[in-house]
Parts: sequence; C-alpha cells; structure tokens
Amino acid sequence: LHFALGNHLRVMQSFRRDAGLTLISISLGAGAMYLYFSWTRRDDEPKSESKDPVFTSRVATSPLPKSKNTLVKPRSFSVDTHMMDALTEVTENPDIFDGMNA
Repeated sequence: LHFALGNHLRVMQSFRRDAGLTLISISLGAGAMYLYFSWTRRDDEPKSESKDPVFTSRVATSPLPKSKNTLVKPRSFSVDTHMMDALTEVTENPDIFDGMNA
C-alpha cells in the first residue's frame, strides 16, 4: 500500500509539472498569436483611434512612411519583454516547478 501510494504521488507530481508547462506554453502561444495578429492588422480595417482628430492629424503630419510596424506600441512591447524573460527563466532552470509540488 505504501509503495502504491508513493508511486501515485510521483505520477501526480510529474503530471502537475507537465500541466504547468502546458499551461505556460499555451498562454505564451496565445500571447504571441495576439501580438502577431495585432501587428499584422490590415490597413483597410476601421480603427477606433481614427475618430480622434488629434490622432489623425498627428498621423497625417508624421514624417514616417505610412507602412506597418512604424508606430511602436509600448504596452505590447513591455508585455512581450516580460513574457520573454519568463520564458528564458523557465528554460534556463526547469527545476522551477519543483517548488510547486512541495
């Protein structure tokens, strides 16, 4: 009975670690897809910011060429940086999940 219980606990620990890795990879993939689709948004789609006259005049008088990815979104960039930091931390020491099982 003791051996079976220990084996079951070991299986549950490895399953919990795999579930944590799966959740992290799913959320990273969803975040990357969201960032990709928000960057590669088509130009003919109506944008809510274009109703603002200050925004449209600022875009019209902008010296930058009107192409994609010229406007830097600081919020997306900071989220992306935090995600990459978390990803490198997980890949550099995968034993970070051992603390969850304790």
